[in-house]
Amino acid sequence: MLVPLVLSLVVSAGNLPSIAVLDVRAPAGTDAQVVTALSSLLPVEAARHQLRVTSGSDLRAMLDLERQRQLIGCSESECAAELASALGTDWLLMTDLSNVGGQWLLAMSLLHNSQREPTVRTARKTTDTAALVDLATDAADELLRRFPLLERRTSVVRPLGFVVGGVGLAALAAGGLSGGLALMAFNDAKAAGLAGDASLFQSQREAAQGRMVAANVLYVAGAVGLAAGVLMVLLGGDSAPPVTIAPHLTADGAAVFVGWGL
Repeated sequence: MLVPLVLSLVVSAGNLPSIAVLDVRAPAGTDAQVVTALSSLLPVEAARHQLRVTSGSDLRAMLDLERQRQLIGCSESECAAELASALGTDWLLMTDLSNVGGQWLLAMSLLHNSQREPTVRTARKTTDTAALVDLATDAADELLRRFPLLERRTSVVRPLGFVVGGVGLAALAAGGLSGGLALMAFNDAKAAGLAGDASLFQSQREAAQGRMVAANVLYVAGAVGLAAGVLMVLLGGDSAPPVTIAPHLTADGAAVFVGWGL
């Protein structure tokens, strides 16, 4: 029962983060074909990073014309977070393209819907229009790799790890209790045997055996749960150290060996 529970929790924690990739913003007079091409490229590039992507065309389909004018025309500091909230997305990827003296400047930023300023930014420059596609792809890849989106995906794993580990500890405690009851029943059976009470001896021996089986099962389940919980907690972020976890069963019970390197 515990293993399916752990697996279901891990799967539920693996929901993809959502990101709105806005159309490239450029001053009037900028080559429309270039802007359109980049606006179509970036959502595809974001999807390569296992994100749930909302593109600029999706935005136009979701919002009415007046709302588009209100949100798309705003600056980052004024209402970018409001735009992400309106779209129901976690992140916004915004791109600005300009041409100054024959040199293209591509600026890209990534912002969370709870923040007013971009978390990370990057920029690229070129005089070659044909190189813009490669520059935009490289810039998007840099942002989406640099920014700890992985932490966003695994942030749910850490609290779940405490739950799973707590269940494991509870199972170990229950195993210890069952083992203690088994020992008591064994002692009672021993006393009944010395007293010549065959019926009591048989019943207490069976009770001791049943409780010991239950204790062993709880020890195994508890060890697995505790190991899984520790693993989820330690690996619940993107900067966790390497971890080694080894459940170990002995004749007297169970143990979990945990080691990590910094």
